[in-house]
Amino acid sequence: MTTPTTAPTLPDVRDGLTTIERITVRAVASARGDEHTRSSRTVAQATRREPHYPAAELYATLTRLAQPWNTPYPLIDGSGDFGTAEGAPAAGATVTHAALSAAGQALIDELELPEDDPGQRLHLKASGQVLPGPFPHLLANGSTVGDSTFLPHHVGEVAAAITHRLQHPTSTLADIRALVHGPEFATPAAVVDPAQLDAIYETGRGSLRIRPDGDTDEITIDVDATAMVDGRPKQLSLLDQIDEYLEHRRSVLRRKHRKHESALDKIIAHDLSELAEQFAADRRTTISGGSPA
Repeated sequence: MTTPTTAPTLPDVRDGLTTIERITVRAVASARGDEHTRSSRTVAQATRREPHYPAAELYATLTRLAQPWNTPYPLIDGSGDFGTAEGAPAAGATVTHAALSAAGQALIDELELPEDDPGQRLHLKASGQVLPGPFPHLLANGSTVGDSTFLPHHVGEVAAAITHRLQHPTSTLADIRALVHGPEFATPAAVVDPAQLDAIYETGRGSLRIRPDGDTDEITIDVDATAMVDGRPKQLSLLDQIDEYLEHRRSVLRRKHRKHESALDKIIAHDLSELAEQFAADRRTTISGGSPA
């Protein structure tokens, strides 16, 4: 039996998930999809398929992906006691249930590709395969895995920024920053120094000081936006993250629709517009240097 290498602990830039997160989402999807299943059963199925991942680690991943304070747009809809933002742990896997959330469903969307090309089909059983759906998980939910930290953002702002980049390939970071006002956290907060945020978006690295609403104390977040790109770790600017998302979606849609690139871009823009509308009222955005909107 082969032990997983350290590389998969970084998110893959294409779907924004680490290997164990992808295994967990696929396990929930293959159980009953949008119907709640006992978490212990889902974890057991995952361990049978991927025995080198302990059940406790898989359940910890499942609960984190269901907690809005850890995953702003949860990929898993948890039923039962999934802990609290103050640090109370989730109940055991035998008394909680899990199903895919709307975001999770959008991440596995188009999992099955055309029957006429079985060699290109994506299956739930292929737990290591990158998920093909349009939900921009890495940009919207961010990621905190090991030394890698990506900032979370409002889906509507992310969708607008990706669409702008899609329609204006030579757009600059300043153009994108006019659409992405700042990161979004579990609770409203203000960015203390906007220059820090600009540097992070430009380089993919830096420290960001924020001040939660109603609090005089500041919190420092060390950002290192490093993800797996073509099998290797790479530090990514905000523009890099958007471009990698577009490359992934074009690749998925090219296999499915076999249409001209311009037609694929229209599908991407349409999907982003639907996501922006679907999640429009779900979260609040942290405005750089000011108060949350």
